[in-house]
Amino acid sequence: ASRERVVSRLSRRERLTHGVTAVAFVASAIALALGDSRPSGEPWLLVAVFVGAIALASRIELEVGSGFASPVELVVIPMLFALPAGHVPIAVAVGLVFGQLPSYLRERVPSERIVVAIGNASYTLAPSLVFAVGYEAGADSNRLAMLTAAAVAAQFAADALISTAREHFAVGVDPRSLIRPLGWTFFVDACLAPVGFAAALAGSLWNPAYVLPLPLLLLTRLFA
Repeated sequence: ASRERVVSRLSRRERLTHGVTAVAFVASAIALALGDSRPSGEPWLLVAVFVGAIALASRIELEVGSGFASPVELVVIPMLFALPAGHVPIAVAVGLVFGQLPSYLRERVPSERIVVAIGNASYTLAPSLVFAVGYEAGADSNRLAMLTAAAVAAQFAADALISTAREHFAVGVDPRSLIRPLGWTFFVDACLAPVGFAAALAGSLWNPAYVLPLPLLLLTRLFA
């Protein structure tokens, strides 16, 4: 979406499309969270830090091609390891909403666009499902690397499908016109995923290491 659209009010068609997307996401995220059998013993402080890191990352815009991308992948990958995978989509959605909160409060972005922020977390459903099914505590690093690669591939596939459908139904965008922008976004995520994976492996040995990408986010925020 262009920067102009990001700060504009939603048309009736956009409101319906984004509203349906947000409701479908919330329903799917709740079902995924309830169906995840992985023990939920994560420290609440770590959850809060993750949500804050998502909020920070979502406000960083990296110029790529004709659009922009956010380095959220640096946080999402460690979250899949540190938290029950079924809880990740909800945590990401909360972080995305908090990230836009200053813009809502200053009325730079219409508050009705909160449904867009919630729907934007839909891409996390596929990788979370992959981890919910395939993650095994104590698995060797090679197996975890393959699981992460499968999760990222699932993320790209789901994001491409959801984004093209949402943009088409919301504003009539030709799906073919999104190939290049999405390709750049996926390229950024593919470059950041290994860094997130390294932090996740370190986090399995020392819990605070899960948030090691945070200084990189702060640096990126400074120069973006």
